[in-house]
Amino acid sequence: MPSGPFRGRKFSVARQPIFGLYFAAVESQQFRRNFIVGPTQSGKSLCGFLIPACYFLFELQESIVIGLPDLALIKDKWADLRTIIEATRYRNLLPTEGAGSQGGASLTIRFQNNAMIRWMTGGGSDKSRAGWSSRILLVSETDGLDTAGPTSREADPMSQLEARTLAYGNRALVFGECTVSTTTGRTWTEYQSGTRSRIAIRCAQCRKFVTPEREHFVGFETATNIIAAGQQSHFACPICSAPWTEQDRTAANQDARLVHKGQELDADGNVIGPAPKTNTLAFRYSAANNLLMPMSEIGQKEFKAKNSPDEENEDRALSQFIWAVPPKSRTVDVTGFDAVQVITQRMTTETKGVPPAGTQIIAVGCDVGAWLCHWTAIALGTNGRVHVLEYGKIEVPQQIMAVEAAVVNALRQLRDEIIKPGFAGIVPALTLVDAGFLQSAVSSFCAESGAGFIASKGYGQSMGNRRLVRQTGSKVIGVGENYEVAQLIDGTRLLEFNADHWKSFMHARLKTPVGSAGAFTIFHSPDHLSYGKHLAAEKEVEIYVPGKGVTTRWEQISRVNHFGDATVLAILAGFAAGGLKITGSPAAAAATAPRRKEEQHENLPADYLFNYRGRW
Repeated sequence: MPSGPFRGRKFSVARQPIFGLYFAAVESQQFRRNFIVGPTQSGKSLCGFLIPACYFLFELQESIVIGLPDLALIKDKWADLRTIIEATRYRNLLPTEGAGSQGGASLTIRFQNNAMIRWMTGGGSDKSRAGWSSRILLVSETDGLDTAGPTSREADPMSQLEARTLAYGNRALVFGECTVSTTTGRTWTEYQSGTRSRIAIRCAQCRKFVTPEREHFVGFETATNIIAAGQQSHFACPICSAPWTEQDRTAANQDARLVHKGQELDADGNVIGPAPKTNTLAFRYSAANNLLMPMSEIGQKEFKAKNSPDEENEDRALSQFIWAVPPKSRTVDVTGFDAVQVITQRMTTETKGVPPAGTQIIAVGCDVGAWLCHWTAIALGTNGRVHVLEYGKIEVPQQIMAVEAAVVNALRQLRDEIIKPGFAGIVPALTLVDAGFLQSAVSSFCAESGAGFIASKGYGQSMGNRRLVRQTGSKVIGVGENYEVAQLIDGTRLLEFNADHWKSFMHARLKTPVGSAGAFTIFHSPDHLSYGKHLAAEKEVEIYVPGKGVTTRWEQISRVNHFGDATVLAILAGFAAGGLKITGSPAAAAATAPRRKEEQHENLPADYLFNYRGRW
């Protein structure tokens, strides 16, 4: 052990007995993927990352890939690994020249037994994670690798890293470790979809096997000060409620059992039931099993959190770093819906690209990306119907030209091949093109294309900005519902809109029964599932913010939301062009009727206010 309270002494599972269960499960060869979820500073990285690295590099003399969220972590992880190597018989295998020989970090380190480390990160281009094959993948901080970058056209970085092992088939091994961030993070997702293993330990009083969690840790609630909290706190048996001493907890963990989902224990501690049909060992332990942190310290942390002015933040930290569970969600889903519902309940008999009877106006929205432009064309009809005429994507050929020129090339193809020919002879009245990526290129395209094309940019909490900062010298030339059209100093136009408002507007259409005023429909096709998933990739939630009360915001469920953004732009384009009027029931009419400007902001959240030169 290179550091900490056991520095200079050999590693022993006797200090953290539950890791004996972990290594036994790994050595059983039942699982090809092995993930540890546990408290911070409890040996998780040592057992889930550093020890396996030494084993494969030096005992088996195999090269390995190590995955990390970013480059900055490589230096720290290499320092941890090198310190361990220097304290063992493996130190003679450290490189004496080249990368890693002087202690510095490099993307590739070759040891004297010819085994190598190849470091890969979640940042950078997709190519940085390609071109290397290994049987062994070790990943630290897995939650930092579950989302692809904005310019990536491939899967998330974790999936790309695992692809490095594909050539080895069932012989490949993956190891990962991390604390828990959210219920949708990679760590907790792997736990839920794997064996979902728990640690069962025997109570010294009733002799039953139990799995104590946070609700079974008591005593600190009645303490009057932090010292008393440490003295009074203890685990209580989930069955007999008997208080445990520190000696009881230690003895219980020395007699632990690993129980997978669907399994139980009999009175003698024998596991009953088959192992689940999965190749992923999902190993979780909590503060009850972390013998490096005494119960007195846990109690003091709970007392501090309970009496903190920012109790919510302290509670989140305890959930993640002490109890190894995702923090409790403070949100209430307002507009979430199932993607399949869009397909099965909103598909009509109308043909793709043919405007339905009663169409008043056609509009198009385009979401611009580094590799693809996604577009949606809608027909706005009588009674406020929003009908998706057609949607598609055009490749941005940046592999053969500069990305700015490639984006303009793709947009010209959209204009000349789809928009200008129109839909059954009807040319879209307005096309909004997202300018969040390469605004200058998009603005240039819209300027050359004429009045029917405007660059657009959203603001709001879901976009990470409460309000767009307009260029000095620009002026407003048009105002509408939660949008304004500005003329910039270079003469180009930019439609700025409240993205949160218009996402809510689209989702309201999606929840309106077909046949009612303002309903959302889509043309007939058996292949709408992917499109529906894009629409359902974000949801509106109500969330409690300390000091501010309940507010609403948009949360991303999936990064694949491009058709959703394109559809929002298309609806906004139709509204801006004057074609969206909802009639029908008195309630619908009242909800959409224009009000005096001084009334429009009275009952709206602050996020919806846009003050420009003193005018609402």
